[in-house]
Parts: sequence; structure tokens; C-alpha cells
Amino acid sequence: MSEKIEVEIEYTPEDYARSLKYITNRQFLVKYSLLFIYAIFGCIFLFSYLTDPAAFKIIFSSPLTLVTLLIPILVFTGWWFYAKDKPGYLLKRNIKNQFKSSPALREPKIISFDEEGIYGTSQFGGGLTKWTAFIEAAETADDFLFFTSNKVAQFVPKRFFTSEQINQIRTLAAGNMEGKINLLQ
Repeated sequence: MSEKIEVEIEYTPEDYARSLKYITNRQFLVKYSLLFIYAIFGCIFLFSYLTDPAAFKIIFSSPLTLVTLLIPILVFTGWWFYAKDKPGYLLKRNIKNQFKSSPALREPKIISFDEEGIYGTSQFGGGLTKWTAFIEAAETADDFLFFTSNKVAQFVPKRFFTSEQINQIRTLAAGNMEGKINLLQ
């Protein structure tokens, strides 16, 4: 493919918050935090049972005790699943404050994709990131993310591209990043 894909992008604070939340959720401790909490509670219950089985049975045979423990666990689990993919209030507020204070974040950028890599420019500067610099690429419903490390990614909102351009980006990335790509198709 020799055709260059080029668009002008104006990022919003929501774009930054959404991509940062996606990148954060990929981290091991964040990704499996619910399991860690369940494991801790399980160990506490097991330790309680092993140290005094009779007291454990008396305490946990009461329906009130079971409901008292079950409700917070269910509420926490529900909150965890609800909030897991949504940027929190403080994250959004911090990004909005950064966005207001930095002209470079508000400035429209020209992003282009070609056989060499991804090139971005604005009135403040520009640069090329070659395909070989990316260790992984991911696609969400809203964005393309190109990772240069486990915690750092260049992201591009898909709303600025036509369906044909999105397919061209998928093809271009897949051709240059074999085995390192996770795209929707």
C-alpha cells in the first residue's frame, strides 16, 4: 500500500481520559484487582476457620452475618464492573485542567499513516514513529492505540476516519506489526 492516510485531528479531554483509562486497565494489578480482593477475603475466612472452626461456624451460621458480608461484596463487585472502563471524575478533571493550560494539547494535529510509520505534526512540531518502534497495537470501539512500551501509547480517535481509511490503517498496521496487533475486524 503506497497511499498515505492523512487526517486533521482535534483531541478532546474525553479522548485523553478514555485512552489513559484503557492503558491503565491493561496493567496487571489493575486488571486483576477484583481477584486480589476476593483472594484476600478468602484467605481471611480460611484463616478464621482454621484457627477456631467452632466460632467460625457459630458466626457464619447466622443469616444476618451472611447478608451483612454478602451485600458489601456484591455492591463492590457491581461498582468495579461499572467503573472499570469509565474514566473517573478526578481523572477527567485533571485532564481538563491540563487541557486548559496547554496550547499544545488543544492545537489541531495532522496525523498520517504510511509504510514507514505514523507521522504527527502541529504548529509546535512534528515527528515520525516508525512501525518498528511499536511493541503492540490495539483497537477499541473509539480509538487506535500504538504502544511504544507497556504504559505508553500513541492514540488516534477513529471518529476522524472514514470506514475505508479505518480498514486501510488496519491493513497497514497488520502488515508492519505481525504478531503484535489486536485489531477489531
